[in-house]
Amino acid sequence: MVIIATVGLVILAFLGVPIAWALGISAAAAIKIGGVADFSILAQKLISGMDSFSLMAIPFFILSGNLMSGGGLTKRLLDIARKLVGWIRGSVSIVCIVASMFFGAITGSAVATASSIGGMCIPEMKKEGYDSSYAAAVTTGAAICGPLIPPSIGLIVYASSTNVVVGDLFKGTLLPGVLYGILLCITAFIIANKRKYQKHPRATFKEISTTLKNGIWAILMPIIVLGSIFTGMCTPTEASVISVAYGLVIGLFVHKDLKLKHLKEIFLDSAMATAIMFIVIGMSGATGWIVAISNVSSTLANSLIASGSGKLSIIFFIMVFGLVLGCIMDVVAAILISTPVLYPMASLIGYTGVEFGVIVITLLTLGHITPPVGASLLLSNNIAQANITKTIKEAVPFFLCGLSLVILLWFFPQIISCLV
Repeated sequence: MVIIATVGLVILAFLGVPIAWALGISAAAAIKIGGVADFSILAQKLISGMDSFSLMAIPFFILSGNLMSGGGLTKRLLDIARKLVGWIRGSVSIVCIVASMFFGAITGSAVATASSIGGMCIPEMKKEGYDSSYAAAVTTGAAICGPLIPPSIGLIVYASSTNVVVGDLFKGTLLPGVLYGILLCITAFIIANKRKYQKHPRATFKEISTTLKNGIWAILMPIIVLGSIFTGMCTPTEASVISVAYGLVIGLFVHKDLKLKHLKEIFLDSAMATAIMFIVIGMSGATGWIVAISNVSSTLANSLIASGSGKLSIIFFIMVFGLVLGCIMDVVAAILISTPVLYPMASLIGYTGVEFGVIVITLLTLGHITPPVGASLLLSNNIAQANITKTIKEAVPFFLCGLSLVILLWFFPQIISCLV
């Protein structure tokens, strides 16, 4: 059954069938040919896959990100980042990365980060003489800050399928997310110096303080959201609702950049994004059930152990499996399909659910950079109107930043667990 579902999924994905329908069709074919149940199980697993309190946070975090953009909070975050690092050579690319880190601390989505921050930073980079493909590549690498810096939609999905506490996952991914952002900034700085990109005069203390004052409400948003989760005052789902209420109040009544006439479009866009994601989650539930009843995870784990494979061999297998899956599949679907297979292996070699969760999410989100799916890559390239082949080449250094972080976390999981 697993072979049928996997082969069917790969073929349909490469034929361009949307991943949600590819998952459903391949799962239905596996159930029919395998004969282990009737088609009613497909509907049951579709519904049960979406039936999780933790998953309720996803639509609210998506909506809060859209409210930030519509309410002027994103622009103010960019202004703050520009004043803080604008004097560094290649500052616009670094501003893009720093602003993505701030934005990621609210929305948890790579695509939302690429759309909001990239939509503002890519035109600025092109004005300053940056190659359009490089501008798209920087934005793509920075977009991954969305799912790595808490709150993270990917970690919420992972928690719903493993029963690991979401708050612990958010604490665990904080340092790796910041570390990834620092690696990106260093890489962008090196490239900017090599290519002699522009730098701007250092902002005065008065300019910085004025910008911080104007953007104080934008800065407080991630502090309130993450602070309420880390202190235990709220669950991530409750914090996501707070972020929506905060974005509405600040956008409508404080900054007044958000108008009532804008709300219909914002709510509609958020609902569409949520619906697409939940269809993928639901369809993945059926595929996950097939994986579970086939005992693929225990079979693979026992085979690797019986063959005398050590810890490094299992890590290498997980890395290759995760990278390939991330290349051909939406991240949310990849998380739901890979977790039942890989989680038992990670437990066997001594990693906790939190440690493995952060590592595998970091690994799978690299799929936003890699073709053929590469959602953030394609979106950023479209915004920049660049050549996709050249953009892929320009994105390699930023992909290597993420890959280096994954390897570092495998060998030093204390980076994850020290705050949990």
